[in-house]
Amino acid sequence: GMNASSVRLRPAREKDSALILAWRNDPTAYRRYFQARPVDGREHARWFSARLRDCRCRLFIIEPARGGSASARPLGQLRLERGPGGDAQVSLSVDARGRGRGTATAALRAAARAARRWGVKRLRARTLPDNPASTIAFLKAGYRFVRVERRKGSESYLLEQGVL
Repeated sequence: GMNASSVRLRPAREKDSALILAWRNDPTAYRRYFQARPVDGREHARWFSARLRDCRCRLFIIEPARGGSASARPLGQLRLERGPGGDAQVSLSVDARGRGRGTATAALRAAARAARRWGVKRLRARTLPDNPASTIAFLKAGYRFVRVERRKGSESYLLEQGVL
């Protein structure tokens, strides 16, 4: 598996838009999202630009830490959304090539360091019961299970981690 130093988070740029859309619309991924349908290009472009401009949002590309940046094939994306108080919501998606190798756990550990620098006190995440790999990645990264949440008839797991 990967350790925390095996990936790095770099801030997303406008030119990463297509990459993030491709991950979002990967059928093996979106059926596990809360909004289980593909997103169209115009809808995504609006969302992506808004996220990049939003001071409460940090959007990162997960890359391998080793090797020159030219050779670094992106492994996924991770987003921190600042809420009220010292909380931030974390979400991520890993490219099909990066799954099952500890990428998500390593990225979440890197995200905790980024969150600390940003003054976040607590990270929260929601995972879906039919995506155990995601839940396990958060637990391995030091999150604890808080409770099952039910919204509009569907269940999710609330996980959290203190970072300060």
